[in-house]
Amino acid sequence: MKQNGLEPNNFTFPFLAKACAKLSNLKFSQIIHTNVLKSPFRSDVFVQTAMLDMYVKCDRLADAYVLFERIPMRDVACWNVMLMGFAQLGFLDKVLRLFHEMRFARILPDTITVMGLTQASLETKNLALVKAIHAFGIQIGIDGDVSMANTWISAYSKCDDLSSAMAVFNGIEIGARTVVSWNSMIAGYSNLEKFLHALNFYKWMLCDGYRPDISTIVSLLSSCIQPDKLLQGVLIHCHGIQMGCDSDIFVVNALISMYSRCGDILSSRFLFDGMSNRTCVSWTAMISGYADKGDLNEALRLFHAMEAAGEKPDLVTVLSLVSGCSQTGALELGKWIHNYAFSNG
Repeated sequence: MKQNGLEPNNFTFPFLAKACAKLSNLKFSQIIHTNVLKSPFRSDVFVQTAMLDMYVKCDRLADAYVLFERIPMRDVACWNVMLMGFAQLGFLDKVLRLFHEMRFARILPDTITVMGLTQASLETKNLALVKAIHAFGIQIGIDGDVSMANTWISAYSKCDDLSSAMAVFNGIEIGARTVVSWNSMIAGYSNLEKFLHALNFYKWMLCDGYRPDISTIVSLLSSCIQPDKLLQGVLIHCHGIQMGCDSDIFVVNALISMYSRCGDILSSRFLFDGMSNRTCVSWTAMISGYADKGDLNEALRLFHAMEAAGEKPDLVTVLSLVSGCSQTGALELGKWIHNYAFSNG
């Protein structure tokens, strides 16, 4: 562009910043920022906000905050970028401080502001704070926004307050509900192991003409964790096959975990052996299945195979083996696993 004698404008820079943010490319981000500082648009709030977002997406929150402090005329988008950056990293104190500064500056918060506040509050599962933020959202008139309602449903569910989540869900107009609305409720019941409630919501979802997605199936499978739920788990598996999502890696991992926890280790192994790409979650689910069954030899063999495949075991993997050792009284193996964990951080 420059070779042809053309100069970037206040629309070009934000597009370049967005591309760098998507790639998390810090080197090119800094080059673009340098060019912005040399351009007539260095004080343009639209361009500055794009630079801010670029640094946040590149995980350079400190650099982003330095830039934020230097922006003289900040609009709500500028505040939101910084607030969401802190929220995504769980810095609740910084999010709340920034929000108070924003209010002091007489900037009117919007949906994104409240989403950031809600997301940050979930790091501590602070139900009182979630309710306060919800009340504030109603006060400023954004409670009719379905994306905001979905956020509150998810927030209440994660705080184990399903009655409040249900109240928000019922407050969404029937035609305005999205798959995310349904999934948030199903996930909430599943996380509390309330399988029948989750299943009833799933049936209700189907009756209302909504098409489930991968998240729906994974949430339902995660609630089937007892041998008496095996049949229901198989039925959900069949639904996944009908939907064509049974080969999705998240669904397969959930199926491996479901079958092993319901006592059907052979079905778990069949799915595991059929995977072309395995993640740490895949290996851990299978290792955990054998460890829970008391077959420590196979669990340990898979553990070594996991390492040989270049997949690093995580804390959950190690704890699965430790649990198996505890159940079977394998003291020497337990000591070896402890030494392994200590040596490998």
